[in-house]
Amino acid sequence: MVALSDRERVGRGLELLVGLGPFVDRHMRKAVGKDWLARLEQRDTERFGHAKKYDLHDPRYLLRVVTEERDVFKPVLSPRGVGIASRLREVGNKYGHEFDDAAFDRASADRALADMAELLRLAGATAQAADVQRIGAPGAPKKAPAKKAAPKKKRSGGKRAAPVARAAPAPVKAKRGFPRWAGFAAVGAGAVVVLGAGYAVFADDGAAANDPYQGKYAGKPVGATLGTYKGIDLSDGYRLLLVDDPAHPAKGDGADLARVGNVLKAADERLAVLGKKGKAGFARCRDTTRYAAALPLTGKGLVGQRFCVTTDRGAVGLFTVRGLHSGTSRYVTVDLVVWKGPRR
Repeated sequence: MVALSDRERVGRGLELLVGLGPFVDRHMRKAVGKDWLARLEQRDTERFGHAKKYDLHDPRYLLRVVTEERDVFKPVLSPRGVGIASRLREVGNKYGHEFDDAAFDRASADRALADMAELLRLAGATAQAADVQRIGAPGAPKKAPAKKAAPKKKRSGGKRAAPVARAAPAPVKAKRGFPRWAGFAAVGAGAVVVLGAGYAVFADDGAAANDPYQGKYAGKPVGATLGTYKGIDLSDGYRLLLVDDPAHPAKGDGADLARVGNVLKAADERLAVLGKKGKAGFARCRDTTRYAAALPLTGKGLVGQRFCVTTDRGAVGLFTVRGLHSGTSRYVTVDLVVWKGPRR
């Protein structure tokens, strides 16, 4: 039997999150009514301008409901459970956009699967949780055969040689446990969070740099301005992080906002277009919920357009489009203000 790649293991685990369906349906019926799914379809159809149809057999949609309807699910899953769902949305986004097997290594796949099993257990889907655990623990690696002891040399006459002094072993340098991509998945990173017996989920200083509740911004109050930036050029294939040096976009994973072709995409799917008129600031960005996952960079009148991006970690960004450039190097120029917002 051919072993699954780490990306395939993540995919199998995501499929099993369909076990959240009965739990999500039950609590949304209590909170909204038996027609809750139709209501959300109607709301999003009006929000996005085209027909929306949702399916309770779509695991990524179930995660979206859990994270966006927090008032419903926090009391039954706890804030920790909703935080796990937020991380898994990001895992799903990564899985859906990066098709190379190298997208996940063994450690990141194991972390994602541990989160999946934990969320399913919290939702009462114990059978699916057990199935995910089996994917996450494919078996211990085989031990290397023990080396045979070298035959003893016969002792020769004369005095025994003095033993050779051995140097003390060099201290082992600790490795970072979480890849940089986990900027998109590590809520509360920088600390070690244990989901099970001895299972460490977070140990990444890089992710903490993009967390307004960690590091130098930890003591700042909600609503505090964390940075103001002018003339950021965002080229096709580049991304930026709202808290961790947004003035210098880079390639790679872990985007809060990325340009992909002629589209700007928000990793947490909370991008809200404000238009060009009216007052724009922290309160408006925080309170606006007309979310989209992306903003097309097409059509006239884009220059001067303003939009907000909010993240699960609690960063709130107000972008203003200053220019759109085509040709050999395609890029959009934006101004940005970043505030510390509420945790999601």
